[in-house]
Amino acid sequence: MKRTVGMIGIVVLGAVLVGHTATARQDRAATPGTTPAATCAALDAYATAMLETGTVWADAMERDGLLDREPQTFSAPEWIGFAEHYEALQTAIKQITPPPVAAGWHQNMVEHVGLTSSLGRTVATSGLFAAIAFTDQVDALRAEGNEQRRQIEAACPEFEAFHRQWDLLDGEVNREDATPTAGATPTQAGGTRDTPVPLGTAADVGDWTVTVTDVVPDATAQIMTANQFNEPPPAGTQFYLITLEATYHGDEPVRFSTAMSWSAVGESAVSYSEGASRCGVIPEGMSDVPEVFEGGTIEGNICFAVRAEDLGSLVLYLSPRFGDENVFFALRQD
Repeated sequence: MKRTVGMIGIVVLGAVLVGHTATARQDRAATPGTTPAATCAALDAYATAMLETGTVWADAMERDGLLDREPQTFSAPEWIGFAEHYEALQTAIKQITPPPVAAGWHQNMVEHVGLTSSLGRTVATSGLFAAIAFTDQVDALRAEGNEQRRQIEAACPEFEAFHRQWDLLDGEVNREDATPTAGATPTQAGGTRDTPVPLGTAADVGDWTVTVTDVVPDATAQIMTANQFNEPPPAGTQFYLITLEATYHGDEPVRFSTAMSWSAVGESAVSYSEGASRCGVIPEGMSDVPEVFEGGTIEGNICFAVRAEDLGSLVLYLSPRFGDENVFFALRQD
């Protein structure tokens, strides 16, 4: 979903997933190339059922005034209501039987919405920052879902149109028009991993317009001199510094680091997350930028310790912390 609250399948991983293994996740992956045409045809009915269910959820969220709100403005009772809406959504999704090619993605989505409910209840009792502890797990589950989606689209290209309509069920489009249409033109602004937003070009990510304004692929010396306690990058990596400019369009003041998560991925297909950047204290870090009001523009740096094999192919992707939208940005001029 595009807004911070308007999201079906917030990617938060909680204790209920501790027992899951990598093998189990591999077992539920789609297998493009062996998918019968009949399985792809079954996506039509599945997409219709999912979009109808999502529309019911979105309408209920809107009635309670939760759809177009920034989550940091919720009261504790509203967080409970938020959680209850996601519990109802999870129950409804479980009643939908996906075609085999979408089984893995569907299970990922069931986990998303169930864990979103858990998040809501946790924040209601412990405060908004209780969600930050889930950052690394969030990135892992998001990456799994994105990979499953790519596998499905490789076998059944029409899944892309459905997935984009599913992501837009948050009120930024007319939900009455949210029906699957093969070959539909994507309306979501921003880049994909294959076609990222060009370096120096602005793109919308949630309530922000973001531009990558500068890149220093080897900023190791710069990082090491920024703070006496900074440690060298792990063997085989170097510090990679990225400068962002961001303009805020939301209603309530917020810090960029509270509202947005950032990660990167390269040829190895293993992501680098902000929570595991290993950069220490960085100069003019985006995490240190103060609150921004509507119309305010900020600039700051983010950093990753990047392996040599990913240096030439690295792309940045940003996501609202309480959504599942990824917008990819190029880090070099083609």
